[in-house]
Amino acid sequence: MRRAWPQLLRCCALAAALQSTAPPRSLYVHLPFCRRRCFYCDFPVVVAGEASATRDRATARYVDLLEHEMASWDARAAPLDAVYLGGGTPSLVEPAHIRRLLDGVRGAVGVAEGAEVTIECDPGTFDAEKLAAYVAAGVTRVSLGVQSFDDGVLEAAGRAHRRADALAAVAAVRAADLPHGWSLDLISGLPGLDGGLWRDTLAEALAFEPPHVSSYDLQVEAGTAFGRWYDDDGAKPSPARPALPDEALAADMYRDASRLLRGAGYWHYEISSYARTPARKAVHNALYWRPRASWLALGLGATSSAGGDRFTRPRAMADYEAWVAGGAAVGESDESDGADWLLDELLTGLRTSDGVDLGRVRAEYGADAEAAVRRGAADAVAANLATLEGDALALADPDGFLFSNFALSSIFAALDDS
Repeated sequence: MRRAWPQLLRCCALAAALQSTAPPRSLYVHLPFCRRRCFYCDFPVVVAGEASATRDRATARYVDLLEHEMASWDARAAPLDAVYLGGGTPSLVEPAHIRRLLDGVRGAVGVAEGAEVTIECDPGTFDAEKLAAYVAAGVTRVSLGVQSFDDGVLEAAGRAHRRADALAAVAAVRAADLPHGWSLDLISGLPGLDGGLWRDTLAEALAFEPPHVSSYDLQVEAGTAFGRWYDDDGAKPSPARPALPDEALAADMYRDASRLLRGAGYWHYEISSYARTPARKAVHNALYWRPRASWLALGLGATSSAGGDRFTRPRAMADYEAWVAGGAAVGESDESDGADWLLDELLTGLRTSDGVDLGRVRAEYGADAEAAVRRGAADAVAANLATLEGDALALADPDGFLFSNFALSSIFAALDDS
């Protein structure tokens, strides 16, 4: 993208940046420890194996690092409305360490009364007693990484758990006293999945009546095992590995998820996210999709944002340890300008059912930018992939979400030509 247009945007956006930025109200904490690395995973993780004593010592040292990083924070942050403990596999972490971590967060910036505190849990890594201890430490919500109920699919994805573990985990979470409920997380497009098996997976998930469902489409990333094994068509042959679903089947899986979940009464409020009621929308994740959002982050490879300017911590543990020892400075954020901010607002806003407010685009970035977005969206609107009602631009469900790159590339091209 040539981006011949940022000069005007930079003037408008820098003026907005001079205004006081609202303090962050959300925190992401990265807990990187895993029993193994899944074949599709490109997150910064530390493979700690099955030896719980060794893993516990490593976790204790890591929480020490997190406490040192918190000591560098600006105390002006407001009490948090949401805390998200992601990974990695946070449910490998003993409850005493989770309590120490959350106590540190409360001491550093505060956690508001009624805040959503989510922990990602993998089947086979916790039981009802451990989950109760998490709740006692302050956890209010669980994101349960089932991904599939089929043993063959789980094995092909490199997951450590199996169907029996998933069923036991669902039973434990359903029985727990979780003030903000739980999410059942699935992945479509995995090797060995076909349309019928995927629909069966969705039906089984719905039978458990989860308050929230996340249905992610597999992305094959460079550097992962899948990235080495499968070419762009997912067709790299191997007698030991099932093929990936082709592009048409993967698209149908996305459509099936939207159709079946919405048919069961779920609200499709973001490309991959469904809630039974608005109250069960993931508070932390929703904050990511707000224009020029700010949030705190903590830990290995975690990304924070200050009014749209993002900073990513080191992804290697030795580098992260050295960064914390050097004072954990976040002043040198990834450089942004008005053009970057507008692109980010379009990328994040069009992920959601709310879409993008073109009145805000006009006010923040100027009438020329708004006009370019409208021109760029015209083809998607004509193809019924997007709707434009007044100032409200949104992608259609499901095909607009499914082919979001079409709408976004047209909009970016129009901005580039303006």
